[in-house]
Formats: sequence, C-alpha cells, structure tokens
Amino acid sequence: GLTLIVPEEALVGAPVDVEVEIRNDSGTILKDVGLTLELPQDMVFIGATNERTLLAKQLGNLGAGGLQRERFKLMVLEGENTIKQLKATLAYQPGGLGSRFEKSETVDLAVGGPAIQLDLTLPQQTFSGEEIEVKVTYQNVSGIQFSDLELELTYPPSFAFTSAVPKPDLDKNVWRISSLEGNKRTEIVI
Repeated sequence: GLTLIVPEEALVGAPVDVEVEIRNDSGTILKDVGLTLELPQDMVFIGATNERTLLAKQLGNLGAGGLQRERFKLMVLEGENTIKQLKATLAYQPGGLGSRFEKSETVDLAVGGPAIQLDLTLPQQTFSGEEIEVKVTYQNVSGIQFSDLELELTYPPSFAFTSAVPKPDLDKNVWRISSLEGNKRTEIVI
C-alpha cells in the first residue's frame, strides 16, 4: 500500500511536512523499491539543490509485511487559498518475478494564506508638504520561527523620508529582522 499523509493546511512561505507510508501487504519481498514524489510548479523541496518539483529515492528492498515511512519537507511558494495536488509513485519488483510494477497515489493539500502578513496604515487624505505617519505592521501567523528576514519598502517619488522607529538598517527603507517568533506582531512607524 501507498499512503500520502499531509497536514490539514499549509501556509504560503512556511515549511510543511509530508509523509509517505509504504506497506508491503504481499507475502513476498519487494525488490529495488523506488519512490518518486511529484509537486506542482509552485511548490519546492526544502534543502534541494535547485527548485525541483520531482524527487526520486531508492529505498532498497522491503520485506513481506514490512512498513517504511519517508518524510519530506516542502514549501508552497504561491497560491493563497488554493488546493495543491501531490503525487507519489512507488516502483518495485516482486520477489520471484522479473517484471517491475508501479503504483501511484495523489493527495490534495489545502493552502491557506501567507505565513507572514503585512499591513500598511496611511492617512485617508494628505496635502502637499504635509508630514504624515505611516505604520507598517508585520505578523508571523504561523507557529514557527523565521530568521534572517528583510523588509524593504519602496516609497513613491513625492515621499520625503524623515525618520522611523525602529530605524532602518540600510538606507532609509530596509529593515533586517534577525528573528520573528511564531504568532508575533511587530510595528514600524515612519
């Protein structure tokens, strides 16, 4: 048997764990077992050397009645409030037979919103030359910690930066965020 186990929901930009369970319900050994996991274009394997959407693993032999679990760490790059389909394919050769067989399973992964939300608060009206206050609020709505983040603001040509709390780390528009705890909310006032 082949089973894909996914969480109830994944957030865009946050790691997600997927487990593939392989069971040999036959009375014979399965030889040269290979597992392939295929992702949609807007998902990636975390830790892969490039942004590939297909990962193949050779698992060796699986004894009669055996069970093996493989875990994968993935990330959704885009597609808020959508459903992503993952596909696992198991290739094997039953002991005593010369032919190879394949079995595939698909599973739907529900994708919610982004892991980090960003809000801008601006005055409804402004007059030329008037000093205004802009609030930038960012919040980690996931339960995990992010590190080494960078927030960059692009100002309109007529905007004259005077100050910000906290102060930018680079120029007048880049803040480096070394750590953002899960469920933490932070504000920048410009």
